[in-house]
Amino acid sequence: MNTSNQEESRRVTGPVITPALRRWLRVVLVLFGLLLVDSLILVTTDVVAWWTGEAREDGQYLWAFLAHLVLGLVLIVPFIIYGVGHARRGRHRRNRRAVAVGWGLLWIAVALLVTGLVLVRVEIGGVRLGIDDSLVRSVLFWVHATSPLIAIWLFVLHRLVGPRLRWRVGLAWSGGGIALAAWLLIAFVSPVELPDRDVRPIAMAVSSNADFAPSLLETADDELVPASHLLGDEHCISCHADAHAQWSDSVHARSSFNNPIYAFSVRNTRKAMVDRFGSVEISRFCAGCHDPAILMSGAWSQDRWSDPALADEMSVDPLGSASIGCIVCHGIEDVSTLGNASYTFRDPPRYPFAFSDSGFLQWVNRQLILAKPDFHKRTFLKPVHQTAEFCGACHKVFLPESLNGYKWLAGQNHYDTWRLSGVSGRGIGSWYWPAKISDDCNDCHMPLVPGDTVSARVRDQSGRETVHDHGFHAGNPALVAIESALGRGDQATADRVLESCERFNEDAVRLDLIGLRADGRIDGAFRGPIGMAPVVVTPGETVLLEAVVRTLGLGHPLTQGTADSNEVWIDLEVGLRTSAAAATKMIGRSGAIDAAGRVDPRAKFLDVWLLDRDGNRIEQRNPEDIFVPLYNHQIPPGAADLTHYRITVPADAEGVLEIRGRLRYRKFNATLMNHAFGAAGSELVRALPILDLAETTARIPIGDGGEASTTLDAPDWQRWNDYGIGLVRSSTGGGVAKGQLAQATEAFAAVERLGFADGALNQARAMIREGRIDDAAVALGRAAENPELKWPWAVDWQASAIARENGDFDEAIRRLERIIAGGYPVAVERGYDFALDERVWIELATVLFERARRFDSGGEYTEALTAAESAVSRAIQLNPQVAQTWFLAARIRDAAGDEAGAERAEREFELLRPDDNARDAAIRLARSRSKIADHAAEPLAIYDLQASSPAVSTVINGESEVGP
Repeated sequence: MNTSNQEESRRVTGPVITPALRRWLRVVLVLFGLLLVDSLILVTTDVVAWWTGEAREDGQYLWAFLAHLVLGLVLIVPFIIYGVGHARRGRHRRNRRAVAVGWGLLWIAVALLVTGLVLVRVEIGGVRLGIDDSLVRSVLFWVHATSPLIAIWLFVLHRLVGPRLRWRVGLAWSGGGIALAAWLLIAFVSPVELPDRDVRPIAMAVSSNADFAPSLLETADDELVPASHLLGDEHCISCHADAHAQWSDSVHARSSFNNPIYAFSVRNTRKAMVDRFGSVEISRFCAGCHDPAILMSGAWSQDRWSDPALADEMSVDPLGSASIGCIVCHGIEDVSTLGNASYTFRDPPRYPFAFSDSGFLQWVNRQLILAKPDFHKRTFLKPVHQTAEFCGACHKVFLPESLNGYKWLAGQNHYDTWRLSGVSGRGIGSWYWPAKISDDCNDCHMPLVPGDTVSARVRDQSGRETVHDHGFHAGNPALVAIESALGRGDQATADRVLESCERFNEDAVRLDLIGLRADGRIDGAFRGPIGMAPVVVTPGETVLLEAVVRTLGLGHPLTQGTADSNEVWIDLEVGLRTSAAAATKMIGRSGAIDAAGRVDPRAKFLDVWLLDRDGNRIEQRNPEDIFVPLYNHQIPPGAADLTHYRITVPADAEGVLEIRGRLRYRKFNATLMNHAFGAAGSELVRALPILDLAETTARIPIGDGGEASTTLDAPDWQRWNDYGIGLVRSSTGGGVAKGQLAQATEAFAAVERLGFADGALNQARAMIREGRIDDAAVALGRAAENPELKWPWAVDWQASAIARENGDFDEAIRRLERIIAGGYPVAVERGYDFALDERVWIELATVLFERARRFDSGGEYTEALTAAESAVSRAIQLNPQVAQTWFLAARIRDAAGDEAGAERAEREFELLRPDDNARDAAIRLARSRSKIADHAAEPLAIYDLQASSPAVSTVINGESEVGP
C-alpha cells in the first residue's frame, strides 16, 4: 500500500466528528433549535393573523424577529466551521448513502442561510441594499421558510443511515422547544383589540379620559402618552423624505403654538376659561385637534402656554411646534363621526431601540424596519386613514355647553357638508351630480405626485411611481407668508405654497355677470343673459347687475372651516370706455382694498358673520363666545349665490359700460390680523396673498349699436340654471324675496326650452317651495318624460314631497324606498348611494309616522310605527347631531308607548335645538347698531358702488357709511 492510500485509509477510518467539531456541532444545534422556536412564534403569528384577519403583531413579535436576525447571523460562523470540517472528514466515507444525504443537508442549510441574508434589506452608508421585487422576494421567502423542514428531514435521514440516533434526547429537546414556543405564543401573541366606538348619544359625547375632555380624543388604554412617543417625526424623514417635506410646508405642520393666529386665539380662550371656570381644562376642546401632542402627554395644564410673553419661545418648543405630526396622525386607529377630535389614538408599537440614544442601536432599529416593513405599514397606515370619516374627526366641530356656558351649538363642518353633497354621490338634495364622485377627502386634498422613496409605487394608469401629497394645500397660503414677512421663514416656501394653492383652486368657482334688471328693482324686467341675448343700457338709467357665483370644484361649501375670518368677496369695477382704443374711466367700485389692507366693508362677502350673545361680532377667533350667525353666505357644492349691484349710468355716458368682477380670497381678514399682531397687523395683512378665484368681464353697449359680451365660457343652459339656483337660494322670507321663486321658475323654463330636463325638474323644485303643488306635479311629469333626464332619483325625491303634500303617503313611501334601494343605472355606474343621506330616512320616517296616525290601533298601526322607528333610527345612526331627527324619534316612540326611548330622544332634541328667541335678540341688537350689518343680513341686499376707495364716504347710489 502506498503512502497516499494509507493517508486515505486514515481519513476514512478516523472519527468523522472530532471533539472540537462536536463542540461546534452543539453550538449549531442549540442556535438552530432556538431559531426553530423563534420561527415557530413568527410563523404562527403570521398565519393566525392571516387566517383571522386580526392584527397579531406587537412589540414581542418584533423582538422575536430581531432575535431571528441575530441568531441567524451568529449561526453563520459556527455553521461554516462545523460544515466545512465535517464535510472534509466525511466526504470519502464508505457509507455513500450517509455522504449523499449529508451533502444534501449541507446545501439545504446553505440555501437557508443565504436566502435569509438576501431577504434582509439593509442600509449602509446611506446606500440601501436588498431586493424589493415582490415576486423575487416571494420565491426567496418560501425557499427560506421550507428549508428548515427539509433540513430536519435530511438530518434525520443522515443519522438513520449513519450512527444510531438518540431519539430520547432529540424528542426531549423538540418537546421542550415546542412547549417554550407555545408558552410564548399564549403569553405574548394576542389580537390587537380596537375599542367599541359605535355612535354614542350626543349628551354623553365626552372623552372617557378625564384628562382630555371636553375634547372627544381617547387613547386606546385611557392613559397619557409619553411626549417622546408623540414626537420624533424626524425619524420618518430617512424613508419618507418627500412626504415629510410636503408636510413641512402644510398647515398641519402649523396647527399649534407655531401658528401665531391660533396661538393668539387659544391663549385668549385659555384665559376666558380661567376667568369663567377657574381653570384651563375646558380649553382642551381646542387641543384635541390642534395640539394633540401637548394634550395626550398631559402638558396642557401648564401655565406657559397661556403667557403671551413666552409666545416666541412656545412657537419653537418641541411640544408647542409638534402640531399634527406623523406619529399623531398615523397613530389614530379608530374614529367616530361626532367631530371635536372624535378619534382613538394608540401609541404605536415600535421596533426595538426606537427611543435609544445610541447611534448604532438607532441604525439597528432602522434595519429592522427595512427588513420587516409590513408591520410598520400596518401600524402606521390603517384602513381608517383612507376614509373621509378620518378627516371628519377634526374637520367637524361643535361647541359644547361646557365651553360656552350656554348650550350645544354646531360649528364648522367639512365632513357632513361633503357627505350630503352631490360630489360624494350621497346627497339627494343637490342641484348637480358629478360623473366621477369623490369617495373621500384624499381625492382632492392628497393628490398623487411623483415620488422616489420607499413608499412610492405605481398607483394609476400613468405608470409612474407616486406618493400621496402631504402638503394639503387648499386655501391657506397665509401662514408661510406671515413667517416670511416676520423673517421666520423663507420666501421660496411662501412662493411654493402660494403656487400650489393657486393651482388647487383653478376652476373651483366661476363668476357670471349674467344680466340686468330694469329700473334698479329686484322685480324689474330681466335683460340677458349677457352674451346670449341683446342687452343695452341708456344714459341716466339705473339698473341692477345680477352677479352669480357658482361652486364647481369644491366638495364642501365655499369656504367652510373658519368662515368667519376667511375673507371671500366680490370686487366689482364698473367703468366707461368710449372706444376700443380709449382707457376705461372708473365710475364706481365695490370691494376695493384701502391703504391699510382693509376690504371695503360694504362689499358682498361670502363668509359667516358670527355674533356673541350681546350682538357683537366675533372678531378674534373666540369660539367660547360664539352664539349665532347674523348671516351665512357660504355656497354649498354645486350651488350658486346671487348678488344684486345697483348701477346708475351717467347721463352723459356713451360707448360701452365695462364691468369687471373678481371673486377674491384672503385667508385672514384685517380685523383679526390687527388683533393678533397689534401694531404690526396692518403691515402683515398687506403681505397676505390674495387669490383671485374667478374673474369675468362684461361689456354692455350704451344706447344703440354694438353687442353685449362676456368673457365667461360656460354652457348656456348652465348659466340659466345657476341663475335660477341663486334665485331659489335667496328666496328666504316673504314679499319680494318670495318673488324670487317666480323669477327662478322663469330661469328654469329657459333651461327647459334649451332641451334640458333639469329645467322642468328644477321648476318643480321651485314650485314646491312656492306652494304651487299642482303646477309642480305637471312640471315634474315633463321632466320624467324627457329622454334627456339624467337624474331620475331627483324626480322621485320631488315626487315624494308632492305626494306627501297631497296626502298620498303610500306613493311617497314607494318613491322614498326606491331612492333607498337604488338601482338607477346612472347611479350604479357612478357609485351614488342615497341611502347614506339621513334626509331620505327622516322624510321616510315622517311619512310612515303620518301614515300610522291614520290608524287608531291594530296591526297596520303597529307595523307603520315599527317601520317609522326603523327609519328614524337609521337617520340617527348616519348623523346623530340633527335636532329634527330626535324630535321625530320622540314623537314616534311616544306613540309606540316607548316612554324611556321617547324621554331620551326628547333630551337629545332639547340639547340640539336652536334657541330661536335668544338668537333673534342677538341679531336684532347687531342690526340695530350697524347699518352695514343690517344691510348684509338682508336676504335681498342691493349693493351700491363706491365712488372711490372705501375710505371715501361718497357713493354713486344710495346711503353711505364709512367703515371702521
